[in-house]
Amino acid sequence: MKYILTDSVKHLKIPSVKIEKSFFPEGELSLRIKEDLKGKDVVVISNITTENILEFLFVVDAAKRMGAKVKRVVIPFMSYARQDKLYTRGEAVSGAVICSILKSLKVPISVFDVHSLMLRKYLKFRNVSLLPMLVEQLPKKDWVVVSPDRGGAERAKKIAKILGAPLVVIKKIREDHVDMWLDEELPRKDVLIVDDMVSSGTTLLKAAKILKEKGAEDIYCISTHGLFVKGARSKLLGSGIKKIFVTNSLNVKGSKQIRVRRIESWIVGSSLRW
Repeated sequence: MKYILTDSVKHLKIPSVKIEKSFFPEGELSLRIKEDLKGKDVVVISNITTENILEFLFVVDAAKRMGAKVKRVVIPFMSYARQDKLYTRGEAVSGAVICSILKSLKVPISVFDVHSLMLRKYLKFRNVSLLPMLVEQLPKKDWVVVSPDRGGAERAKKIAKILGAPLVVIKKIREDHVDMWLDEELPRKDVLIVDDMVSSGTTLLKAAKILKEKGAEDIYCISTHGLFVKGARSKLLGSGIKKIFVTNSLNVKGSKQIRVRRIESWIVGSSLRW
């Protein structure tokens, strides 16, 4: 099996096919696969981001034109998955556009913990959860599992089942601003927040504050994708969250608070079974 990785996942330590990239003076991207892949089975691994989408599409096209058998596309992190329907008149449904592009490739696709399964209206794909892998990193505790909103309740429910723990769902309303609250009191237990991504950290900060007010003791979080944008790291240091466990689906550095689980060997061992 040959693996082709775009720049978006070059931090993954997976032996990969060499690609030569260059740019024309006006900025057009040109790339060439430097290894003969004719008749070879290939898995393309790439995140989908604004900066990376053209490189990804060109790589798949180049591999096909060379005569490779592209067995699967693996997308550790897929941007635009939050834009899964029309929220405001006049806007694009960006997630649907990305799915249409992926559908045109006619290749089996696996995505790790996609934000919204509503995207399956536009594209057939396998959603692979890495959250059970992060559960393995947790200390042994008597947990209460928390979803920071109703949209992630099914995701958190599966983790609660693995841990044999009760599930609590925080209520959240998005209008001019985000309002979050929890009606019930918590037992004096350690709390595990389950989410698919940590972006600016705003939701996590509000959830931690609510949980402390409701009686939580130590607060932990597992989240597949660690974006940590807009100063999230420094804000989360003062949040009262003891540990945040993420994977290296994105190129994220660990710290005393943020623990990163590497997924390379798991990808290589599983990429054709999904």
